[in-house]
Amino acid sequence: MPVLKSAKKAQRQSIYKKSLNERTKKVMRDTIRFFRSNPTLENLKKAQSVVDRAAKKHVIHKNRAARLKKGFAKLASQPAPKKAAKKK
Repeated sequence: MPVLKSAKKAQRQSIYKKSLNERTKKVMRDTIRFFRSNPTLENLKKAQSVVDRAAKKHVIHKNRAARLKKGFAKLASQPAPKKAAKKK
């Protein structure tokens, strides 16, 4: 446990920032999952926006954000796979 007043404050700030970062990551994960299950242009914009916001807040690295967005664009540009007909 911290003894100094400044150490106590630093601990409080750290806990608060951690909760904000976890919330940002959760929103990002959920949005990415939704986009990958339903890759439309509207969902692409939302996913890119959320990833950019996380990178801006330094929750993820900017290069990781770029990699994710590249994969999103690749996924969105591919045509939707056709379901195979069942053989009798």
